[in-house]
Amino acid sequence: MKRANAVVKVRSRQAVKVNVEAELNKAAIGTLAVTSGLIGAWCITAFAGGIIASGGVMPLVSNWVQAVFG
Repeated sequence: MKRANAVVKVRSRQAVKVNVEAELNKAAIGTLAVTSGLIGAWCITAFAGGIIASGGVMPLVSNWVQAVFG
């Protein structure tokens, strides 16, 4: 006796609930973390550049005081 193979299509649905608010919060926190890291790196490089341009820490402080108070 020969065996016959048949292909059967089975349809199924899988309902998955996704918390959109949680996903948006994750994206927002990630964006804020990257942005704050970039701003922090820029701040450090600007401070180091100011120290180098003024000739040291004390000249930087005295120049800042002169710029603020005249």
